[in-house]
Amino acid sequence: SDDVTPASVLLRIRDRDTDQDWNGASWQAANASVLAEMAAIPEPRPGGTFVEWTYEFDAVAAATLGGSGNYRIVAYSFDEAGNEDVERAGRNFTVG
Repeated sequence: SDDVTPASVLLRIRDRDTDQDWNGASWQAANASVLAEMAAIPEPRPGGTFVEWTYEFDAVAAATLGGSGNYRIVAYSFDEAGNEDVERAGRNFTVG
């Protein structure tokens, strides 16, 4: 982690049962990611500027297109120069 503000966040949403990735419209076997929406937090905190990110994952569409409901999401952040932060955030989640 550093004090450089993230310029973008990519999310990899992987179906843990089928080993396929969500590309925003369907599941695919090759690596895929989606771009999160970014918003600056109005009052910067000490130690750097902070941003929030969101992504609306349509679990109903994902299930209709073959998703199992058993997923893992990993967030990858990048600064303005395109440098990736080495600290990634990930979490498993279940829908249904």
